[in-house]
Order: sequence, then structure tokens, then C-alpha cells
Amino acid sequence: MKDLMWGFNNAETRALPEDTPRWGARAILDGGFLDLLPDRQSYSEQPFPDHIELTTILDRYMPEIRDVIQKLWDRGRLRQDSEEVFVLLDAEDFKVMGSAKGSYGYFYITAWISKDEDQPLRVLNHMEGAVAVLLQGTIEDWRRDLRAASR
Repeated sequence: MKDLMWGFNNAETRALPEDTPRWGARAILDGGFLDLLPDRQSYSEQPFPDHIELTTILDRYMPEIRDVIQKLWDRGRLRQDSEEVFVLLDAEDFKVMGSAKGSYGYFYITAWISKDEDQPLRVLNHMEGAVAVLLQGTIEDWRRDLRAASR
């Protein structure tokens, strides 16, 4: 799979099927705060409706993702010089991961949707080495809510 212009690219993201909707960004990491700049984000080359769905899910979960990044920073697990890769949200149907990649100021982040809509969506909380579920739902739950809100 072609790398995103902006975002986190590694062997896992390159192994995704070509039709996988993806989003990526090179964000500024300042004291654990993630600042997403509009001109440092990119989408894969999928149809426009996939981008809307991915953006809707990201908009919903970005506060929790930012919270996880802040907690990783506060606990000393995330550092600007670190090459460690963090899975910020993980499910069979949606995943967000990223890394500072030793960049001293940036955090590279990527999210994607798989086509399996029946698996649970979980926001992960990295606390003292343990992972706890913060929120649950499925992509289909969010589609249903989005349709209901647009009526």
C-alpha cells in the first residue's frame, strides 16, 4: 500500500489492503498536547464517502485519543526522542496508532477503517502498562447514529 504523505507509516500500515480508507497527520507534540494542523493531514486515495465516515469517527474519538497521548506523556512513556509505537485505539474495524519517531517535536499518527463492521470499537487507556477500555461501540452503531442525526 502507498504511504500517506502525512502520518505514521510502518510495515503494518503498508500491509493493509489497497482499498482501506486511511487518514494520517504529522502533529505538533508540545508537552503531551497534540496540535493537528490542517495542512499536515492526508487521506488515502479512496472514494469520498469513506473519508467522511473516517472523519466522523475521528472527530468523535479525538478527545479520547488526545487524552491517551497526554497520559502517556505525563507517565513518561511518550517522549519526543522516542521511537516507540503506540496503539491509541484498537478494534477489528478501526485502528489508530502513532509515534514521535524520535522527531523532537512531532507526533505521526494514522487511523484506518477495515471492512468488518461487526467487531467492537474500543478506545484504549494506557495506564501503568495495563490497557483498559474507555468506550465501546461498533462502526455500525456510529453509522446508525449519524443517519438518525441527519434526519
